[in-house]
Order: sequence, then structure tokens, then C-alpha cells
Amino acid sequence: ACTIPCSVDSSNFNRQGDVTTKAPKYECFFRPVKGRPKKYWNEMANQEQDCPASLVYRPDICVCGNPLESETESKVVPIPVKKCDPVVFVDFTGKSIVNKSPRRIWIDPTDTQITRSEKGAQYGRFNGITSRISIPFLSGMSITKLMARLRFFTAGTQGPDSQVLFSNCETETVRWNSPEINKDLSPSIAIILNRKLNRLVFLGSTEDRASEQVMMLLPFKKNDWNNVELMFDGAELSARVRVVGKDKQALEFKNSTALTGRLTPAQKPMQIGRCNDQDGFFGYLDMVKIYDCTP
Repeated sequence: ACTIPCSVDSSNFNRQGDVTTKAPKYECFFRPVKGRPKKYWNEMANQEQDCPASLVYRPDICVCGNPLESETESKVVPIPVKKCDPVVFVDFTGKSIVNKSPRRIWIDPTDTQITRSEKGAQYGRFNGITSRISIPFLSGMSITKLMARLRFFTAGTQGPDSQVLFSNCETETVRWNSPEINKDLSPSIAIILNRKLNRLVFLGSTEDRASEQVMMLLPFKKNDWNNVELMFDGAELSARVRVVGKDKQALEFKNSTALTGRLTPAQKPMQIGRCNDQDGFFGYLDMVKIYDCTP
């Protein structure tokens, strides 16, 4: 007889008064873990599990048992790697603005227009006053990892001096006493365009009292598309700006600094393009992706 789940195709068994029959075929959902004989991978539970003390996983019987005297290494099925899909991938290519991410998180665009270029490409146009895209899913969460990627175009001649590209806008405990930041904002993560300084301001603040707030400034190029990335992995905050001009010459600016802990939770939804009436972005956005993991 065999114990379910069983790795053998069938086994013969006798029951008194009956002829010899064959047991049905059972599929084994346990897999050996290379180099770790006391562990096995449970495909149904999607996790690694342990055998009791003194026993090892036996693929031949699909359970933990005593080790064989001449045991050879079994074929190992690698543990699947968790895929890092974006929470939000803003799609401006259709008739309406939607979230293209396979995670299907709801987003709320307001007063953001879809604009078509001469070559047929479509972007999101933000008016610097009321345009924004809200992400309610990312409000009130204790976030250990986060990454924002986007590209933007601005002439740098219109709109407020401080313009939000991406931010969680308001927290209870974070304060930024800096002229580069709108005094009404208290974000724990943000990318802010400072029009007068011609700089992007990257902000990060966590619940770890031993870790200081981080502010980094990087230049951007007016009248061209700027590719921007902000990443927090629980240990470091890094920022990058990359521009490929009309002359096909690439410029890249980047910086990073230590930042440990979890991002201070926000009271309101994460925002793209605006937090309040005084910080709306004036220009175009495209390829906006927000992750709660690090690819």
C-alpha cells in the first residue's frame, strides 16, 4: 500500500474475499530541495517544509523516511521566484487612462488629458492646477519596499515653483523644513520638481528613529524627456535621472544614501501629478510605474 500523496504509479493489494486489484494512481506534490535532504518543497502549499528529526525526504515514497544507505541526489525542482509586478502601470495609449498592471489595482485620474504627438505617441497632459492620478491602494500602508519610475517633459516656464511628480503627500509625523518643499506637504516618499532650481527633489523618511530623513537633488533637462527612478529597498534610498537629448547623447545623474526601516504611512492616497492646489505639475507624463517591491 502507499501513503497519499504517493509517487508510485500503482501498487498491488489484496482484500480478503477479493481478487488482486490495482490501487489508483496518485500524483506526488512534494519535491526535493537540492543540498537540503531534511526539507522538501510543497507545490500545493507553495512553500518549503521540514521533515521530522532524524528523517529525510524520500522522493521514492513521497514522504519523509529513513535515509537510504546508497542514496543518490534526486532531481530538484527549483523554488519559483516571486514575480515583481507593478502596483500601477499608467496606460495613456487608449481613449481613457487606465492601470495596465496585471494586479488590476484601481486608479482615479482627474482632469488629466491624453495628448497625441505628431508621431502618434500618446501621453498624459497635466495642467498644473487640478490634474492628478490617485492610487488609493497605497494609502495607510506600512511599506518596506517601493519604487517609482516615470518619464516627464516640461518647458519649466509654467506652474508652481514646487511641482509634485509623485508623492504620498501627507503623514502625521514627517516634516520638511526646507524652502525646496511646499510647507503644506509632509510626505515620507516623493519626487518633486523645483522649477526655480531646475532640480528634482527626492524625499524619503521612515519610522526608524535612528535613520535620518533623506533629501537628494538631481538636475533635469527642460524641453526634453527625462527618465526618472526613485527606489527604496528598506536599507537605502536611491535616485536616478537619465536624459537622451535630440543629439542622441545620454546624460545620467544619480545618487543614493542609507535609509532603513519602513516608510512612514500616509494618511491619504498616493498621488501622481498633484497633492494640493499649490503644487500641481505642468507638463507631460508617460511610462508611470509604481512598485511595492524591487524588481
